[in-house]
Amino acid sequence: MGRKSNANKRREQIIEALYECLAEKGHERITIKKIAQRAGLPHGVIHYYFTDKDEIIAELVKNLQTTYYNRWNELLSAIPNDSRKIPAAINFLAESMILDPGLNRVLYNLVQMGFERKPIRDALKQAYRIYRQQLADLFFKNIPAVRQHTSATALLAMIEGLALQWMIEKDVLKPKQIKEMLRKILI
Repeated sequence: MGRKSNANKRREQIIEALYECLAEKGHERITIKKIAQRAGLPHGVIHYYFTDKDEIIAELVKNLQTTYYNRWNELLSAIPNDSRKIPAAINFLAESMILDPGLNRVLYNLVQMGFERKPIRDALKQAYRIYRQQLADLFFKNIPAVRQHTSATALLAMIEGLALQWMIEKDVLKPKQIKEMLRKILI
């Protein structure tokens, strides 16, 4: 009987190391060698699992999208009453998407890299499509379909804008204020 492949575990280990590197240092200082060091692997091993850094980065985007998509769905499916889903979703957006400095730093680095590199931009486009659809399905399901996409796009822009402002001005924009802004707009 042969050994079980641990390729998926190694890939996840490398993706997690990339996330940690981006959250701490930003993308300008990240190399395959630094990702490997963070993952506790020899840097040559990374090329066994990924062809290049762009593939690792695109996989990180997909991983983040899947993780947050699943967390969102688990949260909402655990709430039987529709009237309680929206307040819970607002708290999720505030606490998990806006007020997480590590995630925000990673996302802004990913967007910056997406400006310059097509594989990353393509992964981000797909993640944004899914994110907008999740927002539309919950917050805008009772408006005409042509307005759902526009409304979800505006909400996503607001979420990202609040995250950026909070990262820059934590002393001016408090978490409680962010949640209240979201409530006023969405409830």
